[in-house]
Amino acid sequence: MTWENRRYVIFNASETGSFDWDSVLDSSASLRSDISGSNILIKWDGSSNMPSAVQSLTTRVTSSLDSDGSTVNGSGISGSFTWSEIQSVLDTPGIWCFPTGSSE
Repeated sequence: MTWENRRYVIFNASETGSFDWDSVLDSSASLRSDISGSNILIKWDGSSNMPSAVQSLTTRVTSSLDSDGSTVNGSGISGSFTWSEIQSVLDTPGIWCFPTGSSE
């Protein structure tokens, strides 16, 4: 699977307790969050389908700000972010943390 086929979603951390981690490429132990810990980023492979666990998230966001303060809208299925879109969001200084033990 290539990066072009990977999709990303940002959602509220309050939903992590009941989330089915088997359907995404992350685990509850290796999450990327914003610095407040209130928003979580997850990813999965497949540009044409969104896992049902992701679809059921009620706090998914479909847009976020980039480092210039411009709105980045998710253009993937159900408002998910593509690789280039999420990179614009993650490049915003002082907003997103790396997962524990990661050097991404």
